[in-house]
Amino acid sequence: MDKFRIGAVVLVLVLTLGAVPGDAEAQTPKVEIRLTGYFGSLSGNVGSSQFARANYSLYGPQATIYYPNSGLGFGGELLTGSMSSGEGIWLAAQRLDAKLFSAWVSYNFLHAQQTPAQLNVWAGYGKSKWDVTNSGGSQEVYRNRGFMLGVALYAPLGNGFEVGGRLAYTPAANVSLENGGVTNNATGSSVDYTLNFTYERGPWGFSAGYRARYDRSGPVAGCPDCNFNWQGYTLSISHSR
Repeated sequence: MDKFRIGAVVLVLVLTLGAVPGDAEAQTPKVEIRLTGYFGSLSGNVGSSQFARANYSLYGPQATIYYPNSGLGFGGELLTGSMSSGEGIWLAAQRLDAKLFSAWVSYNFLHAQQTPAQLNVWAGYGKSKWDVTNSGGSQEVYRNRGFMLGVALYAPLGNGFEVGGRLAYTPAANVSLENGGVTNNATGSSVDYTLNFTYERGPWGFSAGYRARYDRSGPVAGCPDCNFNWQGYTLSISHSR
């Protein structure tokens, strides 16, 4: 069982346990389910030289549980989809798939101040993956995963509008690159940030934003010190209770 599957199992356990508060009166959780579309481009670069690029459309759910009285929160996200319009070494590729996964625990420093704004610090596990079968039929798979640290800010603007942003950093990512049946490993890093504007009406929320993720491969054989940059726009709909 790889770390992605372990992370998914841990997320299910955390959300299940988190849904059972220790004090029913003091711990009434806010549960949010969100469906997101992420539309952008993934490029491979060495320094300022770009050697590959493709457009992607990723879709998937996000689930969060937040306890206002304690400031604790739990969440997870999974986005999967395909890429197209390959350029460079991905030109005329037969298949281009991509995946982003994360699970986390957060703490809101503003929970005791009776404000709807949130300033969260959080820790968790994150993973990015792309899987390419090129025009000649050979497969190349890249993974960047590891322990994340992050900070997030959510602030109401009035009349149902809200702005939010998140910054996550993986300082010592486990990077692997599989090419031609041979897998090489190295230690890399990643930075992932988002900015969203949300309109809430009752239990429903509608969001639009921007997300960028920068994966550094480290000295992995086959692509030493490569940078894989995810950049694009997000649209989502959410329901809270």
